[in-house]
Amino acid sequence: MKRIFGLLLALALLLGALSPAILAEEAGWVILVYLAGTDLETESGAASLDLIEMAQASTGPEPLFVVQTGGTREWALPDLIPNDRLARFEVRGKDLVPLAEAELASMGAAGTLRDFVTWGMETYPAARHGLIVWDHGSGSINGVVFDELFDNDSLSLMEIAEALAGFENAFEFIGFDACLMATLETAQTLAPFARYMVASEELEPGSGWDYLAIGQFLNANPGADGAQLGQVIADSFLLSNQLLGEDALATLSVVDLSRLAPLTMALDAAGWQMFEAMTQGGAALHSVARGVRAADNFGGNTPEEGYTNMVDIASMMRGVRDSVPGADEVLAALEAAVIYQVRGSGRQGVGGLSAYFPLQAQGSSEYQVFKQAAQSEGYRYFVGSMMYGAALGQTESLTAQGDAAAQEQVMEQAIAALADLPSDTGIQTAEQTQLRIDHAYLDADGGYTLALAPGSMDILLSATFTLLMDGGDGLLYNLGEDDEVDVDTENSLVRDRFDGTWPALPDGQLLPLYLLNQRADYNLYSAPVMLNGRQTNLRVLYNWEKHAFEVVGGWDGLTASGASSREIIPLRAGDSIVPLYEAYDAQTLESLGLMEGEPYPAQEGFSLEYKQLPAADYHYGFTLRDIYGLSAYSDFTLFTVDNEGGLWFYPEE
Repeated sequence: MKRIFGLLLALALLLGALSPAILAEEAGWVILVYLAGTDLETESGAASLDLIEMAQASTGPEPLFVVQTGGTREWALPDLIPNDRLARFEVRGKDLVPLAEAELASMGAAGTLRDFVTWGMETYPAARHGLIVWDHGSGSINGVVFDELFDNDSLSLMEIAEALAGFENAFEFIGFDACLMATLETAQTLAPFARYMVASEELEPGSGWDYLAIGQFLNANPGADGAQLGQVIADSFLLSNQLLGEDALATLSVVDLSRLAPLTMALDAAGWQMFEAMTQGGAALHSVARGVRAADNFGGNTPEEGYTNMVDIASMMRGVRDSVPGADEVLAALEAAVIYQVRGSGRQGVGGLSAYFPLQAQGSSEYQVFKQAAQSEGYRYFVGSMMYGAALGQTESLTAQGDAAAQEQVMEQAIAALADLPSDTGIQTAEQTQLRIDHAYLDADGGYTLALAPGSMDILLSATFTLLMDGGDGLLYNLGEDDEVDVDTENSLVRDRFDGTWPALPDGQLLPLYLLNQRADYNLYSAPVMLNGRQTNLRVLYNWEKHAFEVVGGWDGLTASGASSREIIPLRAGDSIVPLYEAYDAQTLESLGLMEGEPYPAQEGFSLEYKQLPAADYHYGFTLRDIYGLSAYSDFTLFTVDNEGGLWFYPEE
């Protein structure tokens, strides 16, 4: 939270005497703010706090910010903002001045946004206009603004284009004070309407943008252009997150939308090369799939947190450049288009724009949304081939289809066979994958080893292990998933290299950790916990250079409607953290749901440390993932840790 909640009452008193609305003559800047409060306002007053900042910054007689409110059950300023009506305000002279109210309508509807933009542009002529969309965001597929009063109705990219039709070249910038909206598909949608886009690839902490800094800059620099303002938005965003200790995963980009055409064309060419690799198979297929799936991704992408399927373009292209000649042209065009960006310590390698990629295929309707938004046909074919592979376990059969039209037809038929799944689910079955385990054994050193069937190593993308602890009470407790595994490609073997330690809280409790992202400089994990009585997930970085963990904060994941939780919950001294372990019946292996550990009262700046596993029996199993995102699972084997810390595997009877 940017301010203590009591400031809301102070603002209500300051704004008690409201001056009448005054239509502006042409001003230097007017920024339209489409403020959908949703649960961010209902639960924490976050939208009202940003209105306070706008008021503090608007010192002149002319309005700088013009706001429409809606989409929330309960505003923190009920004497000023109605809960059951849409309302419009102008912010000037440190006042929030009511202008009009209207019948409640969904803020997630194209018509509602269009009405506000049309009114705002006609009523407030200015040398430069900005448009800020404020709420939850969820990337290219699920869009932005999830109105909690209208069943979480959201604005898709196509609806944004519909709302802005007729306003070509009208805006100096369009920005999203929302998560996950710095996507290529979003930028392509906005290019006809604005010079610049300002948005984040990653989650935005609940504090969001610093409107005081934005207003103060424009007051002092009314002639500034969108690029200059965008840099101020980005810098002040990062600074406010640093002051709150929430900057590790922070990102914000300023994109010159006039420079998108070369990027779109370069990605089209590279996409065709990637598509060709997928249909030909062999080493090129493996190299491309591995490079894409190793790229930075944003907003979760696990069964526990849900899938946004947004992947950083820069790290994707760096990962495939050995097999895709056009990758360097994409990188050059991306660098030219993203004219400024800020990045936290855990996102130093990202390039400023993400693109949709089905890390976990969610079904045919997701592909149809992407198909509408995608402007690089080659990349769209590549994405389609990956979803084809998720449906059939291979892509080589696409080659037999002849021309591109026939290939697209069979791709769409296969994709249509994928069941549409909720956003917190994925295709988690071994039925489609062509990965096969020939046999499992203990090697000469006593390590658990898998021998893969012929051909399986060619499509193996990654191998991880899952660890279950026998609690001695008839239950097995899942400690999570990690990547301490050796893959011997020459001999088609997968071996454990587990050393018998696991990350633990300072009080010694083992913390269930699930691997989200593997990078050369860090691993990113998620840990299910109760935080002050609220179920959420801790985000944890492991820095390979420092060989140390960093606990970033809590994140709730995606809702059933696909909305990304905006708030990275900061951790404070005294917070109650209770680990949550997925429990299974030791005899039937039936899942019994989440079981709570013991409360840990957080210390200021606490971290995790590797701890020797306590004496007990454990179950250890491999998860093998193929290049299409499909998984195969080994049987669990048993190992024991004795009172002296000795560890050995032994086969089950």
